[in-house]
Amino acid sequence: TVSMQRFIYKYCFTVSMQVNPPQMLPNLFYLTDHYSPEEILCRDEQINALKLYLDKFIQEGLPTNFILFGVTGAGKTATIKHLARVYNSNIRYASGLVDKTTHQILVRLSILNKTNSRSYIFPKLIRDFKVKPSIIVIDEIDRVIDYDNLMVELNALYRSVPICIILITNNVPFLQKIPED
Repeated sequence: TVSMQRFIYKYCFTVSMQVNPPQMLPNLFYLTDHYSPEEILCRDEQINALKLYLDKFIQEGLPTNFILFGVTGAGKTATIKHLARVYNSNIRYASGLVDKTTHQILVRLSILNKTNSRSYIFPKLIRDFKVKPSIIVIDEIDRVIDYDNLMVELNALYRSVPICIILITNNVPFLQKIPED
């Protein structure tokens, strides 16, 4: 009967779950923000386009800035983390999820102590970037509280030294706030 089938299914499923819990993911690390796969599937076109411009920047000093936009889970951050393995010593990464103010972002990019002031951090960044051209990545840029101030600082950096800036967001209204220059 139908009720007997439901009972058997329910009983067998329950017992099966208790005896052999499903092992879909052997390691939960794969679900964290820290995990970056060795290979990014279905993103070859985007990765190759970014590599073309990033290589030109590293080799010839011709910077191009990017805004990576897409829905949550599209692979924006994973793509950049994948590219970070190629350009590891040239990438400076900050995330608006962790660093919520311009000062915190600049500290992260400069690899300095948070107690340092802007008057110390900014010249250090310029010195560092003159010695070694760098790619600045700011993930979740729309989460930075004083975004307008950050854009002023990034513009000042960009006009002082050759740097490539990559901004990452999934917020459509935020795109309208990004200055033209």
